[in-house]
Amino acid sequence: MKRIFTTLALAAVIILAGCTDLDDVYRRLDNQKEELANIKALANTVTNKLSVVSYKELPDKSGYELTMSEGSKITLKRGTKGQQAENQAI
Repeated sequence: MKRIFTTLALAAVIILAGCTDLDDVYRRLDNQKEELANIKALANTVTNKLSVVSYKELPDKSGYELTMSEGSKITLKRGTKGQQAENQAI
């Protein structure tokens, strides 16, 4: 009798544990991986001492084009007043 009860209790625990919804856990893990990648990119920028070499205003005067020390170019555009800018990884 004791063995049957133990077996049934163990089966119930396994069934309940198997029904756990892990979508939220996976979503959080993906968010943390993305944040870690952004932090690594920022750390590499600091390590490589990446800096702005030059900048020029865009022809339509909507922003600036930055030239970085390693040769890449970044375009910064003005948003309308009160509009949230798009977040982009560097």
